[in-house]
Amino acid sequence: MRPHPIWIHAIASLSLACSSSNFDVATPTPEDTGAESAEDTAALGDGAVDDAIEDTVIEDALPPSDAPCSPLAPSATTIFVDARTTRAPVGSAECPTKTIAQALAIANDLLAAKRTIKIAGTSGTPLVYNETSLLVVKGQTSIIGAGPGQVVISGGGACGATTCVVVLDGAGSIEGVTIKAGAAVGLALGPAAGATAIAKNMTVTGATNDASAAVYVNGAGAVILGPEFRATGNAGVGLMIETALSTKVHGSFNENGAGIVVKGGVLNIEGGQAQRNKTHGVSLLSNAKHTIANFDIRENAGNGIFVEANAHLKMRSSTVVKNRIGLLFRFGTANELDLGTLADNGKNLFGGGTSGYNSKAAICLPLTRATKAPAVGNKWLVCEPTRLPLVGGATCEGLSTYQDVYYTPITSGDPAPLDWSACDMGP
Repeated sequence: MRPHPIWIHAIASLSLACSSSNFDVATPTPEDTGAESAEDTAALGDGAVDDAIEDTVIEDALPPSDAPCSPLAPSATTIFVDARTTRAPVGSAECPTKTIAQALAIANDLLAAKRTIKIAGTSGTPLVYNETSLLVVKGQTSIIGAGPGQVVISGGGACGATTCVVVLDGAGSIEGVTIKAGAAVGLALGPAAGATAIAKNMTVTGATNDASAAVYVNGAGAVILGPEFRATGNAGVGLMIETALSTKVHGSFNENGAGIVVKGGVLNIEGGQAQRNKTHGVSLLSNAKHTIANFDIRENAGNGIFVEANAHLKMRSSTVVKNRIGLLFRFGTANELDLGTLADNGKNLFGGGTSGYNSKAAICLPLTRATKAPAVGNKWLVCEPTRLPLVGGATCEGLSTYQDVYYTPITSGDPAPLDWSACDMGP
C-alpha cells in the first residue's frame, strides 16, 4: 500500500500536548449475523385462489443463498454492502458485498467517475463492520451508511507510522456511520489541491490513543465537517488539522482529550459545540484568519479558546462559559482579535447569572497591544466587564482570582486593550 504523500509523513507526530492507493481486499469473516434467505412456504389454495394471487409480489422474500448472482455492470454507479449476506459478493442490491473493503475494490474498477457505496444497518443494535484492512476512499466515491446509530465501522490498517480506520483520499464523502477508532485514527482526510472532502451526519468515537487524534486533516484541498459531525469520547484530540486550504465545521467535539487543534490552514466554525474536554476546547495555532460563530464552548478543563502563533480570530454569537479561562489570546506582531464592532455586534456570551462564568477569567491577554481590539455588543457577568492588569510576572496560567478581563499593559495604568463601548449583562 502506498499512502497519501501529503498527510502520511506527519500523522505520526499527532500529540495531545497541542502543543492508499492500493490495499488488499479483506477476507470475508465466517460469522453470519443476519437472517437466512427467506423462501415463500405459503401453500396455495384452490384454483380460484391461485388466480387471485398469481401476480402478487412478496417483497420480503429473498432469493436463496445459493441462487446465481448476475455480475455488476461496469457502468454501475452504486455498490451495496450488507454484513449479514450469505451470497456471492457481487455488490448488487440482491448480492451485496459482505465487507466495505470488498465494495471499495469493486468501486475502483467501475467506469463511472462518481460512485456510491451504500451500507446496510440495523436499528436497535447497530450492524458492525469490523474491517481487517485500511479503508481508502478514492476519487469522488461516497460512502452512505444507514445512519450513525445503525452502522458501526471498526478495525482498519496501517497508514504510515500509525493505523487508521477510514481515509478520504480525494473528493470523496462519508456519512451515516459511526467509526469506533480504538487504537487507530478513526477518520483521516487528505484532499488534494482543488478537491473537497466531506464528512457529515456521523460520529467518530472510542479512540484510545491519547497521543493521537480521532479525526486528522492534512491535505492541500478543502474539508467540510458537518452538519451533524461528531467527534466525542476520544482519549486524544477530537479534531487535529495539520494543514488544509480551509476546514469548515458544524459539529460537536465533546469529552475528548482536547476538542479542536489547528496547526495549519483556516478554520471556519459555523455551529456546534466543544464541551467537557480535558484540556482546551479550541486551539488556534496557525497564522491564519479563523472564524467562530454559533458555537457553544463550555466546561473545558483548560481554556475554552486558546490563540497564539499570530493566529487571527473573529467570533460571533458564541457562548464561552464555565471553562478555566474563556479566551486566552496572545497578541503577536500583527494578528487581530475581533469580538464585535458597532456595525456588527459580537453577540457573544462570556458569563451571566444563570449561565455561569469562567472560573479564572472570561478573557486573558498576556501580551501587550497598543490599539484596542473591537469587543462591542457582548454579554458579561457585569457591564462594563471587570478588568485587572497582569503585573509582577503574573501569567494567565497562574491566575487565582476571577476577573472578566486580565491584560498586560504597555505602561502601568494603561486600560485594557478591548473596546467594549456597548455591552450587556448575561442571562
